[in-house]
Amino acid sequence: MNVSISSIKGYQLVRIEEDLNSETDMESLESIIIDSINEGRTKVALSFTPSSFLYGKPLRYLIRFSKEIEKSGGHLAIIEPSKNLRDMLETLDFALLTKVYSTEQELGAAKDVAH
Repeated sequence: MNVSISSIKGYQLVRIEEDLNSETDMESLESIIIDSINEGRTKVALSFTPSSFLYGKPLRYLIRFSKEIEKSGGHLAIIEPSKNLRDMLETLDFALLTKVYSTEQELGAAKDVAH
């Protein structure tokens, strides 16, 4: 999986640079998340491409990531979601598991990003 990793306001920002769909190999992203947790970086922000399709397998993994990060005392954020992704997350009440930010700047300006 093509990703770029940087940091912003204490978060490890993982930009997924390829479209996700039900056929995507999510294990490599899972490995990045687990490695982050094991290294003590428990605040993770994910950014998806505008065409990513997060139903099925990608959605199951996203829920798993959120639970694992929360269990380690951290927090998962999603930044720059497409309108379709934002609508889907709102429909599924995903705000119970993670915070969604429209931009990197919004995440960087947030005073308290944890629940």
